[in-house]
Amino acid sequence: NTWIDGRLAEVYCTTIAAIERVVADGATWRDGAEEGIVHVWLREGRIVHDRSGQLAAASERAGNHSHPTPADEREIHEAWRKIGYNVAQIKRYLAADDPMSLSAVDMRLLYSVAEVNLHYFTVRQLLWRGEKPAIRYWLEHDPEYLDCFHHFSAETNRRHRVELYEELATRALAPVGRLWREGQTMIGVGAGYGSGELAAREGTVGDALAFWKRLVTDPS
Repeated sequence: NTWIDGRLAEVYCTTIAAIERVVADGATWRDGAEEGIVHVWLREGRIVHDRSGQLAAASERAGNHSHPTPADEREIHEAWRKIGYNVAQIKRYLAADDPMSLSAVDMRLLYSVAEVNLHYFTVRQLLWRGEKPAIRYWLEHDPEYLDCFHHFSAETNRRHRVELYEELATRALAPVGRLWREGQTMIGVGAGYGSGELAAREGTVGDALAFWKRLVTDPS
């Protein structure tokens, strides 16, 4: 990061080999992956200097590919699970009504609302392109959501802020269902905790729920 003509700028360095790899496998990149982001830049960005012409060639090839792959079923489920957890945890802290728990509410709201805004797009299998494109999308397609966000941002009463946060979460997750119900068991599918692996090798949410039910009902 640096400043150019008084403006904050981000400078990314890469190699032609990396660009070629991104273009060669363009249809396979996930939205949000570094390769997927570079692929979108090649498709939609403006080239202002290209001494060898290789960027222009890569951009033309990238334009023939589809957009990065949107969120799959597991990613959508995980977005729903994480938002539901944060709503439940924030409401639990709010009910505790002691100074430390109430401060924790304020801290959690800082990142939880940002997560809701991001996953609004995840559950709709839309690509996240940053805050300003998100605002433009809401202005055109969901002004009620944006109004709710503005009310949340302006609210100073902690309890009302939590209520507005829950409304944002409910609106964001509308395509996939309601928030958690109290007493409901949630499953996050992934690699074994502490295994060092990034993702589960196999299995579904249904498999995990069935395993959990066996654990809590089998007397042996």
